[in-house]
Amino acid sequence: MRGFLRSTVRRTLGPLPERVFALLRSRVVFTDAEHRAALAARTAALEAVSRLDQIEAGMTDEFTRLREQIRRHCRTAHEDQLVAGARRFFGRNRLEDALILCGDALGHGGDSRFHVAQAIVDYLNYKTFTPTDLSKLVRWLCGRTDIDVTDLYRHVVNVALYIKDFDYREMQPLLPRLPADDLVNIANDCLGLGISNPASLLYQEAARSRPDDVLLRNQIANTEFLCGRYNEARKHWMLVAHQRDLVRNKYSGLDRRIRFLGDTWLMAIGHVATLGTFIQAMRMGLYGDIRPVLVYQRRKPPAGMEIIRLLSHIIEVHEIDGDAIEYKWKMISGGANYDYERAVEVVIGHTEDFWYAPDLDGSISWYGPAGAAIDAAARAQGLGPALSYTEEETRQRRILLERLYGLPRDAWFVGLHVREPGFHGNWHNAMPGTRNADIDSYGEAVDAIIQAGGYVVRLGDPSMKPFKPRPEVIDYATSDMRRPDLDIFLCAAARFVIGTNSGYSLVPSLFGVRCLLTNWSPIGTPNWITHDKLVPKRIWDHKAGRYLSIEEMYRSFTGWSQFQRDFDGTHYEIRDNEPAEITAAVVEMLREVHPEAAAQLKPSGKRPSTAQQKLVAPDTARLFTSIVVENGGYVGSMLSTSFAALHPELLGRMSVAPTAIATDLVTERPKTAEAAQIDRHRRTLSDMAVAVDSAAISPEPLADDVSLDQAIARPKELGLGPPVGMPVAALVTTGGEARAEEPGHHGEPRAPTDAATSEKAL
Repeated sequence: MRGFLRSTVRRTLGPLPERVFALLRSRVVFTDAEHRAALAARTAALEAVSRLDQIEAGMTDEFTRLREQIRRHCRTAHEDQLVAGARRFFGRNRLEDALILCGDALGHGGDSRFHVAQAIVDYLNYKTFTPTDLSKLVRWLCGRTDIDVTDLYRHVVNVALYIKDFDYREMQPLLPRLPADDLVNIANDCLGLGISNPASLLYQEAARSRPDDVLLRNQIANTEFLCGRYNEARKHWMLVAHQRDLVRNKYSGLDRRIRFLGDTWLMAIGHVATLGTFIQAMRMGLYGDIRPVLVYQRRKPPAGMEIIRLLSHIIEVHEIDGDAIEYKWKMISGGANYDYERAVEVVIGHTEDFWYAPDLDGSISWYGPAGAAIDAAARAQGLGPALSYTEEETRQRRILLERLYGLPRDAWFVGLHVREPGFHGNWHNAMPGTRNADIDSYGEAVDAIIQAGGYVVRLGDPSMKPFKPRPEVIDYATSDMRRPDLDIFLCAAARFVIGTNSGYSLVPSLFGVRCLLTNWSPIGTPNWITHDKLVPKRIWDHKAGRYLSIEEMYRSFTGWSQFQRDFDGTHYEIRDNEPAEITAAVVEMLREVHPEAAAQLKPSGKRPSTAQQKLVAPDTARLFTSIVVENGGYVGSMLSTSFAALHPELLGRMSVAPTAIATDLVTERPKTAEAAQIDRHRRTLSDMAVAVDSAAISPEPLADDVSLDQAIARPKELGLGPPVGMPVAALVTTGGEARAEEPGHHGEPRAPTDAATSEKAL
C-alpha cells in the first residue's frame, strides 16, 4: 500500500524537492507508529542540539555523547537538525564534531549541501578558528565530492590566503573546483597586496582551462618574476612570444610588420625610457623588419611625453579619443570588417610588451638581462644614443634655464635625483622599501662638484624635502616652474647624473649621458646600462658583526629584496651610503667624464687617486663580473672602483661552491615579514576574515640559528634565492579599474584585466 501511494504521488506531482517528498511521506505513507517515532526522534534531536550550549568546554565525553545522539536520531531524516548541531559545534570550536554532522547531513542529499556550505561560511566568519582548524577543514573539503558549491570554495580560498601561519599550498586541491575567472580575480587581489606566491599558484591553475590566453600567460610570467623565480618567468614569456607568433601566422591579409607597443611601456617614466633599449634592439635587427606603433588616449597622456615626442621619428605615435582596439584593428587590417573578438586576438598577437625582449641568441629574456646584453652589443657596434636634441633645441632650452633658474647657459652641471617616498606615498606606506635615501647625505658630494667649477641641478618632484640652498645649486624639484620637457632635457644636458634606484635613472642613457647609481638596492637587479656606475647599499650582519660581501648578498635574500619587510626580524640591516662613499664615487665619475674639472679638486686620503683608480679598475670589473655571473645575476652597471677600494671585503670570494644559481631559487622570508603591511590592507577589505602576516605566503621559515655558511651549502633546502624583484603596480577590481597604482623599480606588473572590457589588458 505504501509503495502504491508513493508511486501515485510521483506520477501525479512529478519530481519534488527531497524535503517536500519527505514531508509527504511522513504525513501520508507512514503508519501512526512510524510517524510517532519520527516525531520522537526529531524531538530528541532538538533537545540534544539545544543542550550543546549548556555544556562546559572541557566536557569532551558529553560533547561526544550528544553528537552521537544527534546522529542516531537523524539517521534517516531531519538533516536540518544535523546542520543545526554542526553550527552549535562550530560555535563551540569543536570542528571535528561539526564536520562529522556535516558529513551525515550531506548523506541526505537534496539541498543539504547548500545548508552545510552556509554553516561553514558562517563558521569562517566567526573568526574564532585557528590555522590548524582551517587546515583540517580544507582537508575535509578536499575529500568530499558531494558539496559542489562554488561560493563555498571561493570563500574558503579567500580566507585561507590571509590566515596567519597557514600554508596556502594546502588549498591547491580545491582550486580546480573554482572557475578560471574566480581564480584570476582572487589572484588579482593577492597580487595587489604584494602576496605573490599564492597569486602565481592561482593564475597557473586558471591557465589549465585557458592555455591559449596570452594575457593570462603574460601575467603568470610577471608574477613568477615578482616571486624571484626569474628563470620560470622567462619560460612563460617565451610561451607568450610563441603564442603571439602563432596568432600572426594565423591571419593572412594583415600588416604583419606592425608591432603595437602596449600600455606596459607607458606605466612609468622608467618604462618609457626603456624604449631606448627597444630602439637599439631594432637597430641591431633583433626584432626583424617591424613597424613599431604607439597608441595612447588623448585624455590620459603618459608620463615622459617629451621622450615620446623625440621618438616620433622612429616610432609611429598615435593620439586617439575612441576605442583603442577598433583603432588598431583598422590600422592592421586595412579597414576590414570589425569583429571585436577577432580584433582582440589579432591586436594582442601584434603587441610587444615592456617585460621581455629578444636575446642576442634569438631567445627571450626578461628586460634586465636582455637590456644589458643589448646595451653591451650596441656599444660594441658603435651605435650612438637613441635620442638627441638639435643644436637649436639645446640653445633655446639653455637660455630658458638661465632666465628661469639662473643656470649660466655655458656652465656645466650635474643632475642629482635621490628617490624619496613622497611621490609614491601610498605605496611606501603599504610596502616600505629599501630604495629611498636622504638628500642631505649628498651635501659633501655637491661641494666637490662646486669646487670643480660645476653646478648641481636637483631633479625630482615637489613632494621632496627642500635641498640646502647655495648659489651653485638649483633645487629644480621643488620649483613651481617645472616643465615636463625640462624634466627630460636636464638629463640630456647634464655632464652626468647622480641617481638612485628609480625609473628616472634610465632617462640619461637615452642621450648617452652616464649615471652614477648611488644607494642602490637591491644589488641583484641593477640597471642594464653598462657604462653607468653602481654604488650599492651594504648589508650589516649583526650576528657575524660584519658587512656581507657581494657574493653573500647574491646568495641570500639580502641581495634581491627591495622591501624593508624582508629585513625586519632578521639579523640583517641594510645601510645607506656614507657621505664620503658618495663623494668618492662622484669624484671617480668626474675624473672619467670631465678630467679637467676633476683636476681642480684638492687631494684627499679618503678616496683613491687617479693613478690608483686606473690601477684598481680592471681588477674591480673582473672580480665583480665573475661574482655576478657565477651567482645567477646579469652584468649591467659596473661597481664603482672607489667604492670597491674603500671596502675591499665586498669582492671577497666564498670557500663553498654554489650548488645552484640564485635565479633558480625562492627566497624564504622571516615569519613576521609582512604582518604589518598586510594588516594595513586588511582594514580596507571588507570581506577579509582575519588578520594576516607573511607566513601565509612562505614555505617553512629559515631557522634563526642557521649560519650563512650553512645557507650557502644548502640553498634549496633552506629556500634561499631572489625573493621579489619588484612590487605590484595596481590593485585591480573585477571590472578592471585600478584602485591604486604606485610604481616601483622601473614600474611593476599589474594584474590582468578582461580584454573584452578594458584596453589596459593590451
